Amino acid sequence: MDHLEADGFALISSYGTGNTAKYIADDLFDPIWDELNRRHAVVFLHGAQTPSSTPYPHPFLGLPISEASVPNETYKAAAHLVVTGKKRRFHNVKIILAHLGGSTPFLAPRVASLSHYMGCPLTPDEMLQDFKTFYYETALSSHPTTLAALDAFVPIDRVLFGSDYPAVSTATSRWFTKHLEDHYAGEPCKLERILRDNALALFPRLRA
Repeated sequence: MDHLEADGFALISSYGTGNTAKYIADDLFDPIWDELNRRHAVVFLHGAQTPSSTPYPHPFLGLPISEASVPNETYKAAAHLVVTGKKRRFHNVKIILAHLGGSTPFLAPRVASLSHYMGCPLTPDEMLQDFKTFYYETALSSHPTTLAALDAFVPIDRVLFGSDYPAVSTATSRWFTKHLEDHYAGEPCKLERILRDNALALFPRLRA
């Protein structure tokens, strides 16, 4: 940040391969989180491209099975940060979850309740509150069903626009963007916050 004048950092959900892979809440990465926390850094968290048992292109399905796992890798990393207490320990770090956090809005209550039952000292409500301190970006995830779940899970100031371009085509990005615009068509102030204002709050330098 000092030399590159970086506005933030990008991390993937885990590092390493096979049995040596470690999610980012592992104690190994605590020195990194300590420094990010000291700097009040912004972190973009994306699911790792984990090998799939179903190769792509699959001869029968013909679709990228790995794309089902990548968003859930984001969820697993987010859950690991919450359950280990690292999310509240490093509370100065503002973490943006790619793709609406994968299945986070749906599975957060499950992992919060079961983790407490299995010995996590945080209560389910405390863990759910920690899940709600993430930011959620909309790339490849804007659809009435997913957006309705997110609306019920976090306040609008935690939602950021994302397109995934140029990793995907403009046509694909526009398909999701249209759903986003249609979903909030009756609430233009919320749409403006998602498309612009929430990002400017995270990156005030861009206001210039």
